[in-house]
Amino acid sequence: SLAVSAEIGIAEMLLSGTTCALDMGTVHHEEALAEVVERSGFRAAIGKAMMDTGVGVPKSLIEETDDSIDESLKLANGIDNEKMQQTGGVYELILKVKEMV
Repeated sequence: SLAVSAEIGIAEMLLSGTTCALDMGTVHHEEALAEVVERSGFRAAIGKAMMDTGVGVPKSLIEETDDSIDESLKLANGIDNEKMQQTGGVYELILKVKEMV
């Protein structure tokens, strides 16, 4: 599962001396990564991968643009930890572009 993978990844990073990471995660279930990071106390900037188009991208990874943005904002609003930040630059840019059209 994503949570177990995140736990193993954090353990490996800590064992090698890494104290902070940037992870753009996955399209689905990014909240599982956020929960593991928060529980572990590891410092991280995380974000949800967003895929609304792409040649050769499996259909299971393609999302509706508005749904992807909504899920990203929900993740950002749910993070309440000084050691963890949600990366927002991409989402802010998308929202500004949507306002212009």
